[in-house]
Formats: sequence, C-alpha cells, structure tokens
Amino acid sequence: MVKLADQKAATIIGGGGIIVAVLGSNIIDKVTLADLALVVAATISLGLLVAAVLCAVMVLWPRFPSEEDVVPVVGAPRLLWAKDIAAYHRRPAEYVHALLALAPTGAVLDLAYENLKITWLLDEKWKWQRSATRLLLVAFVAWVVTIGLALWR
Repeated sequence: MVKLADQKAATIIGGGGIIVAVLGSNIIDKVTLADLALVVAATISLGLLVAAVLCAVMVLWPRFPSEEDVVPVVGAPRLLWAKDIAAYHRRPAEYVHALLALAPTGAVLDLAYENLKITWLLDEKWKWQRSATRLLLVAFVAWVVTIGLALWR
C-alpha cells in the first residue's frame, strides 16, 4: 500500500508538470491583463494544480511516527522499525543476537507495534493522497474551463 500511494503521488507530480508545461505555455500567449476572466481562470487552475502537487509531495515525504502518534506496545523490544534499528548500525552482530534471543511473545508484541506504526504511516500517506487526487480533479476541470475561455476569445 505504501508503494501504491507513492506511485500515485509520483504520477500526480509528473502529470502536474506536463499539464503546466503544455497547457500553461499554450495559454500564456493568449492571456492579457485586459482579459480578466481568463487571467482569473488560469490563476485558479494553476493554484489548484500546485496545491495538488504539494499534497502529492507530502505523500512522498519520509516520516516516522513519534510515541505521541503511536503509543508503544508495552514489552515490545523494538527491533523491527527503521528508526529503532538505526541504533545497531555499527553493531550488526548485536542486532542479530537480539533478534535470535527474541521470545515468541516479544516477537508478537514487536510485530503488533510495527503494524500499528505502518498503519499510522499509511493513514498519513492516504490522507495526503486523497487531497492530491481531489485537487487534481478540480484543477483538471478548471483547466478545461480555462482552455474553453482561451479558445472562445
């Protein structure tokens, strides 16, 4: 699910760039300050598209939940999450030993804690993804209106 959210966000970022490059460069030749309706429509369209791209960037932004975001599971040895594994970077033998010494109950507690953190991460990513997708749809409609105004003029 993380990869899917990241892939969708990257598509919105790439698509947003293409829309600005193609439609923006074609419309900029037709926009004059005297044509207020076209200027407003193009500005709104561009603003919505930039907002969609920024939301998509937030999907890709790396984040680690704090203990305020996800309450630690009591008794979890914390051996599976990247932020906690980082303490062992210079001591790989100690990390392997800690994993081997893990009792089944500790493993279940650690997996539960990691699942809670991954769920939090997914929830954050999909929250931004939903916003990016909705803004992109509205931006697309705004661009169609802007193109219509540009062609009508």
